[in-house]
Amino acid sequence: MPDDQDYADLGELLAQPEQWSDADAAQARLLRDGQAQAATDYDQRDRVRVAAMWRVVQQTDEALAAFDAAR
Repeated sequence: MPDDQDYADLGELLAQPEQWSDADAAQARLLRDGQAQAATDYDQRDRVRVAAMWRVVQQTDEALAAFDAAR
């Protein structure tokens, strides 16, 4: 389970996609896919947690789109 520092580090990464290297973008794509799978597999009755998981996917998608647009 990620801790608060993991989420802080992720927030910093997602805030600056125009500064990413190709390796950063590849890592973000893996993270996004893993998070989407985790959200899909999680107990859907826990709507609050599942929604939070999907928000991370959405934020990652937005950062990836910004990275792609800056290329």
